[in-house]
Amino acid sequence: MELRQQQVIESYQRVQRFLDAHPNAAGSYAGSYGEPKARLDAVVERLTAHATRQMESGRKGRAETSRQRALKRALREDHLRPIAKIAHAVLHDAPGIAVALRLPRPQLTVTRLLADASAVRNAVAAYQPVFVENALPADFMEELDAAIAALRVSLVDRAESVGARVGARHAIAQEIRRGRAVVEILDVVVTKRFGRDDEVMASWRSAKRVHASPTSGSGSGSAAVGGASPRAA
Repeated sequence: MELRQQQVIESYQRVQRFLDAHPNAAGSYAGSYGEPKARLDAVVERLTAHATRQMESGRKGRAETSRQRALKRALREDHLRPIAKIAHAVLHDAPGIAVALRLPRPQLTVTRLLADASAVRNAVAAYQPVFVENALPADFMEELDAAIAALRVSLVDRAESVGARVGARHAIAQEIRRGRAVVEILDVVVTKRFGRDDEVMASWRSAKRVHASPTSGSGSGSAAVGGASPRAA
């Protein structure tokens, strides 16, 4: 989760605690702050769920990236390199086959490596007996197919993790906007109820303020969510 998003969510949680500690004893929302409080509770609940999904997808994506590097290395070194070496040594007289079976560069993207590996696989099929006669296992084609398939699955899995993380980030941003609107309504209610109590109002302003990290270098280090403040949220 982005630091700013985390800080805003924490401000909503402080607002929840303030409202619980200072019940509204008058007006249309007597006792519970009514619908605005319920809406804020729902926003915080959804934010918590989205944040959890974002962290889970981020961890899964990082794990898949590491796995993908290992699968790329295994495909290139354990499967494509032996094929390229044997082709260079044994099939140098076959028109174009040594070029077709050349080892792909290590810097290739996963998508490009998969394309090159599939091309090698198709080119080597006609010469399969030659490679078996020169030390490759009888099922080397099946092993190559399995390595290509595993890397392809990893590519899809990582893309899904990235998509889930991006979706969660977007959902968090939407919920933060909803929460900001609710806090603005609650600011009216709290100010109307406690406006003459300086101590309670100071506590309210602190609760709804977004506290920035000391290392963020952002001005005064905080901004209010909803209501008047020296700096807009």
